[in-house]
Amino acid sequence: MENSFPVQEVHEGRAKIITPRLDLFRGSGETYRPRLTPVFYNPKMKLNRDLSILLANTINKMLNRDLNICEPLSGTGVMGIRYALECRVKKIVLNDISSIAYQFIKRNVKLNNIEDIAQVYNEDASILLLKLASKKLKFDIIDIDPFGSPVEFIEPALKALRNKGILCVTATDLIPLCGIKSEACERKYLGKPLKSYYCREVALRLLINMINTKALQHSILIEPLISYVYEHYIKTYLRIFRGALKANKALKMRGIIMYCFKCDFRIIVEGMVAYKGKCPYCSGELTYSGPLWIGPIVSRDFCVNMIQNNEELNLETKKKISKLLNTLLEESTLPPTFYNVDYICSKIKKKPPKIRDIIHSLQKLNYEAGPTHIDPKGFKTNAPINVIKDVINEL
Repeated sequence: MENSFPVQEVHEGRAKIITPRLDLFRGSGETYRPRLTPVFYNPKMKLNRDLSILLANTINKMLNRDLNICEPLSGTGVMGIRYALECRVKKIVLNDISSIAYQFIKRNVKLNNIEDIAQVYNEDASILLLKLASKKLKFDIIDIDPFGSPVEFIEPALKALRNKGILCVTATDLIPLCGIKSEACERKYLGKPLKSYYCREVALRLLINMINTKALQHSILIEPLISYVYEHYIKTYLRIFRGALKANKALKMRGIIMYCFKCDFRIIVEGMVAYKGKCPYCSGELTYSGPLWIGPIVSRDFCVNMIQNNEELNLETKKKISKLLNTLLEESTLPPTFYNVDYICSKIKKKPPKIRDIIHSLQKLNYEAGPTHIDPKGFKTNAPINVIKDVINEL
């Protein structure tokens, strides 16, 4: 393979990957910009990839067999190659529509000696998934990690997954999902975003609901196993179950958030229809977001398995993953959306107390309360906003 640009070899996990020379693709401030490269590779997504390796190893243990995995948007092939080297894999399909990326993938597959289990394609991701599905080639894991929105790839991926397979979906288009370009979000994700301090959790729930909407059309139930927000992206790992009766359970997982910007009151309403009204605490106007996923975004049992398996693997981001998973476990039983202590204190003219003190005080009053992984100044609780403000005022 001849390149018109310099390349380098990087090591990640057990993989050796040939990439364009990263120091040649910098934007303002001398920061590396992955989107400027002829072949996409983002070293900042290492935690994302480590977590996917951990998940695949957890699935290996649960099923006690080798897995068929597809990564239809491979870039350099780093994720797919790491799956092949660090998990029990029967077959790995790597693909990229870019002819340059295709050449890099083939070179990296050979470099890592996985030609016997790797199949490499140079096709449109959606078309490839549909082709593979039509040939009855079903996968245990399909990893959708595009630059931007994953929306167009969801239905083809659902068709190519086997029953109880895992769909991994990353989204990086947080500008529309967080309400900066509301119309774009509504077009793509079929729901209205909320431009608030907890917009990234809303974004995650909009993403899951979009997947749920497409899954329901094919009589598929989705079960979020691990879902999180990290830096510039959101990610969800979903297990699917085929069958109309199973899928019907997800109808109750769609809802609306009604929110008051004046006093921070919010309420979750099951169903697809928002209502007009006044805030019951301050009589402010209520706005809404949704429809979005109002069910659990983490499976407690699966999260516990991930935490245990993380201790056995020597992943580079092991400590960060442990912190993330333990916080996800803590917040998994708490209601949707979180409160930000600085925001509340700015409203009530109070110096912000420690988050743990707020949580302990709410728990003493028999309310559920705990931290959120999304915001170090955030906490979740089922206490009403007036109780939250009273507790903060007393600290």
